Amino acid sequence: MHAFGGPTSATLERHKDLGSHVSREQGPHRHVISQQRRLETLLLRQNQFRPMEDSSSAAYIRLVHRLIEECILFNMSKEECMEALSKHANINPVITSTVWKELEKENQEFFEAYSRSRAERASERETNERIQNMVSDSSKERV
Repeated sequence: MHAFGGPTSATLERHKDLGSHVSREQGPHRHVISQQRRLETLLLRQNQFRPMEDSSSAAYIRLVHRLIEECILFNMSKEECMEALSKHANINPVITSTVWKELEKENQEFFEAYSRSRAERASERETNERIQNMVSDSSKERV
């Protein structure tokens, strides 16, 4: 798994129901390294991340990437993911946000479908709550 080539095949498999096509890159590509460098540069500019060596910074970015994928599997928003990773993995929210933004840039179709799916689920929850309230109110009136 590389830092920004898109969700791993396991994540893609679990998100088939989104109806989105997410392209996976095959083989080594130079632009993956440039994407990692670009993110590292952004993080260094913000003084949030100081890698001891190149391999550790790339590994850290891959870790954050993998954890973001796990958040997506739990249908979390970017903000929920930032909070969860900060609380449970001690990852600075700025780092999570930066990696998330880069993933969105590289996988625009996937994240558009993910956003639509989250909105549809929220709408369904609201509708179900209204129905439950109506049923509850109706049963209270009968008593």
